[in-house]
Amino acid sequence: MYGAAIEYVGWAYRFSESRKGHRNAKDQWLRAAQAIPLNIAEGNGKATDGDRRGYFEIARGSALECGAVQDDQAQYSVGIDTDSDSDTDTDGEHEQTGRQPLSGGNA
Repeated sequence: MYGAAIEYVGWAYRFSESRKGHRNAKDQWLRAAQAIPLNIAEGNGKATDGDRRGYFEIARGSALECGAVQDDQAQYSVGIDTDSDSDTDTDGEHEQTGRQPLSGGNA
């Protein structure tokens, strides 16, 4: 999971560098993307299951936030295509990060 989170951060940075405008949304996206592996790492350093779970839940929330930013920016034609493969996401792995942010009953 940590490795995939690190890959996502790299992809998010590379992708955001090619986009113009909407600086606040890009900044929010990159902060949320960074928070995913940071919280996974910090959670893995905790001694109890409850402490670990709390950090993993924060990482999950950050992943959902990233998906919401991608969806939001796609609505404004910033260039993040969440419905098709692109050169920067050839395996389609990242396009599904949080596609339905309010699903799962935790709205």
